[in-house]
Amino acid sequence: MRQAALVMAAVLAVAAGGCGPSVRVNGRMAPITVETEPPGARVYQVHPFSGERVSLGTTPLVGAQVFVLTKMEAREVTPAEMAGLMADMNAVHLVIEKDGYETWDGRLSMDRLDAVSREGTDGGREGGNVLVDGPTHRIALRPLE
Repeated sequence: MRQAALVMAAVLAVAAGGCGPSVRVNGRMAPITVETEPPGARVYQVHPFSGERVSLGTTPLVGAQVFVLTKMEAREVTPAEMAGLMADMNAVHLVIEKDGYETWDGRLSMDRLDAVSREGTDGGREGGNVLVDGPTHRIALRPLE
């Protein structure tokens, strides 16, 4: 519930601007399942507007509610601002941490027809951190060297 309130406050703050840039968004709360190898990693959603990290729990994470942007109208925003907003469309930005392992920071598609992650810290290289299987996201964390 805290996350839903945080999301709504940010949406209203961004959409309420009078002069200058204006952004109107629609979104939805959606369940996400995240499994990591090894389990027990802390999972955070990065808020699409404020950048604040909201704790979702530890893996295996089943049915956690996340906010997903589904529609956006923007006026007088810079190309860089627009690119940042577009990166979060129909995706969720997560940070996953576990002691002794590299932090994973990336976006996972929330489109059930999209079977691959959109972005990860390793750029999607073979043998990297991201393995996605439909609506359940499986992430293999790399040990620190």
